[in-house]
Parts: sequence; C-alpha cells; structure tokens
Amino acid sequence: MGLTDITGVSAPFFITSALFIMLILSAFSFSIVRLFQGRRTPGIVSIAVAIVSSVGFGVILNNWSA
Repeated sequence: MGLTDITGVSAPFFITSALFIMLILSAFSFSIVRLFQGRRTPGIVSIAVAIVSSVGFGVILNNWSA
C-alpha cells in the first residue's frame, strides 16, 4: 500500500467537499430512518434533499476546476 500525495488539494476545496459529503450522507441516513418509522413524507423529502445536494455538489465540482 502506497502513500497518496494530497498537497495539491486546497483547504477550501477540502472543506467544501467534506461539508457536502456530510450533508448528502446524513440526509440519506435520516431518510432511511424516517421510512422505517413509517413517516413517509419526511423520508421522501430527505431523499430529495440528498439528491438535490448531490446535483449541487456535482455542479460545484465542475465549476471548481473550470
């Protein structure tokens, strides 16, 4: 197993990525919990938030490198 060089990753890029990943995964996780609790509408809303966040993250990543 080798080492990975992360010196090319800027602090704002790292922070933005970390925040979006936490937002997406927590929204998806809450949606699963809500659906198992039988609360269908909040579960679907959480899934929608995760999808919209994923799309927004993709747009930000595409514009970041441009």
